Amino acid sequence: MTRLILIRHGETRWNLQKKYQGHANPGLSATGKKHVRALAARIKDLGIDGLYTSPLKRARQTAAILSAKTGFKPHPDARIKELNFGNWEGKTAAELIAQNDKNFRSWLEGQWKTPKGGESLAELNRRVRAFLKDCVKKHKGKKIAIVSHGGPLRMMILLALGLGAQAFFSFGLEPATFLILNLDDFSRSQIGRLRALQG
Repeated sequence: MTRLILIRHGETRWNLQKKYQGHANPGLSATGKKHVRALAARIKDLGIDGLYTSPLKRARQTAAILSAKTGFKPHPDARIKELNFGNWEGKTAAELIAQNDKNFRSWLEGQWKTPKGGESLAELNRRVRAFLKDCVKKHKGKKIAIVSHGGPLRMMILLALGLGAQAFFSFGLEPATFLILNLDDFSRSQIGRLRALQG
């Protein structure tokens, strides 16, 4: 069985302002760093065997704090970057509604719409699925920490549960929290059977 410890990066100023971050690169806030330091002690106690991170700044800073506690060097992987939100990045939901962005209104209704200049959820699905497949194959029977973002982490959970597309909008992780997936199988349609513990 492979245990994946899914970690959302710490809080940024844009999180507080409720702005879409996507591929934009804000760093952790002072509060975000404090929360990640507290999280690091809990992750260390889990006895991990490796550490992956999104290459975006907020994830790399989170992984660096975890690395200092665990001793594991973070391995960046672009497949677990946040969804590219295109022209939504740096804007709040209120701003996008005021601009009458039709794709955004559809997004709020739970539809898989792509922001102008951004990435589709189908594209996110493909890259996250490829990452999970490689990770489970390479680290069979290990405990692997993965520092990523709301979108990719939701997708990992969706894939693990074998849920449909609409479920993507049904759950999420707060900054500097984690969730554990115990994966004991892999197939094209489903990453594995899930037993999850909220951190």
